[in-house]
Amino acid sequence: MVGTAVCLFSAEQRMRDRIAASAREKLSQVDREAQMKLERKRKAAMFINLLKNKNNPEASGDAKQGN
Repeated sequence: MVGTAVCLFSAEQRMRDRIAASAREKLSQVDREAQMKLERKRKAAMFINLLKNKNNPEASGDAKQGN
C-alpha cells in the first residue's frame, strides 16, 4: 500500500511539473511574440518615415535654405 501511495504521489508531481513547464513555455512564447510585434511596429514606422523623406526632399531642403 505504501509503495502505491508513493507511486501516485510521484505521478502527481510529474504531472504538476509538466503543467508548470507548459505554463512557463507559454509565458515565454507570449513575451517573444510581444517583442516581435514591437520590433515590426518600429520597423514599419522607420519605413514610413523613409518614404515620407524620399517623397518630399524639396520640402525639407527648402526649409533648411529658408532659415
